[in-house]
Amino acid sequence: MQTLTKEKSEIIIPDKIQDKINERWFYLYSFITPNEVKNSIERDYLKILSFIALPLWIISIILWVIALPLFLACVWIVFAFIVIYLIILSIKRSITLTHTSNVVLTDKAISIWWKIIKNEDLDKEKWIIQKYEKEFDEKIFWESRLSEAKWWLLKQVIEKVTSIFGKIFETTKHFDNRNSAQIMLIWMLLWVVYVAIISGIYFIWIFIIWIFWLFIMSINKAILKITWQKVFKINNLFDEIDKSSDNLIDSKNKLSLNLNNANQNKWQDWLLNKINSWIEKVNSEADISIKNILKLRKTLENSNYKDIFNFNIYNNWIKKQIVEPLKSILELLNKNKEIIEKTIKELENQINETKEISYKNTLDLQKLRLEKQKEEFEKYRVLINSYIEKIN
Repeated sequence: MQTLTKEKSEIIIPDKIQDKINERWFYLYSFITPNEVKNSIERDYLKILSFIALPLWIISIILWVIALPLFLACVWIVFAFIVIYLIILSIKRSITLTHTSNVVLTDKAISIWWKIIKNEDLDKEKWIIQKYEKEFDEKIFWESRLSEAKWWLLKQVIEKVTSIFGKIFETTKHFDNRNSAQIMLIWMLLWVVYVAIISGIYFIWIFIIWIFWLFIMSINKAILKITWQKVFKINNLFDEIDKSSDNLIDSKNKLSLNLNNANQNKWQDWLLNKINSWIEKVNSEADISIKNILKLRKTLENSNYKDIFNFNIYNNWIKKQIVEPLKSILELLNKNKEIIEKTIKELENQINETKEISYKNTLDLQKLRLEKQKEEFEKYRVLINSYIEKIN
């Protein structure tokens, strides 16, 4: 995805994501999460508090002197307006979330806000991404800076409130010692009460916002699930095929180990049962993977991303993930089918040469067991071949 990694585009894709794009030709990146929307609201709350801390203190003292109820009413009204603003902001950002939560990447384009931006057009369209990077303090493909911003703003609020005490202390120096101590005590008392009331109201409103946000978040998740249903389906199918590939490789290794043990231990019944169990797992996983492959291709062809998706690369990825493991399992079955056929011929020679009836019966049973196993191998060979043909 070379266009995206040019410095002028200011969008640098990490290597691990780029590798996935090169491999699958599709990557779903979670840009903005519901939790980050919540953190952005808390950040903006602290930003407002940082701005109004000193003016609110001055107004509060004036109103306190006139009448305590006026002071309390002022604080509650100010915070009520702030919270109403934040609730409106959270609804707006929740709507934004449903569009910008996920970014779809292919080698040909990037899709955000339901808009597909081809690589050659990215430089003039990058403002769309930059707009949300700024709003959520998160540069695309980088770690979010919201937590850092929240702590920095909280520190600012504390410092501004604390600085009030410093200003009070400096003011009292102009009075004589007796008056200074009395005024200092009064101002300190006012400051402590102010901080206590402001802190109490802050946490009350934070709790109200938190309750409201739980409600909004549940709606967000439901909307995301519906609006991004097809994209999630595509991504989940890619993941399921990856999982099937790992399972097939693991089953092949276990099957190989058991076949070697069976060959060395004269194909005993308990080993044949384990072998058949692993072959059945291979068959089941192959069946699941074929269904997912066909479903994924159909979903991609019926999606908005079909024009920016490279199906040739996708086919190569499918061959690597599923066809190659199935072919290696098929080779393993072919090899062991030949070994069983050779063993059956050896048993036939022994049966013809032996004159002892009891030993001959034992050999007949052993031959019959291996012939059944040969039939099992043949049955699954046909099935695996049919799976490979479906993919090709």
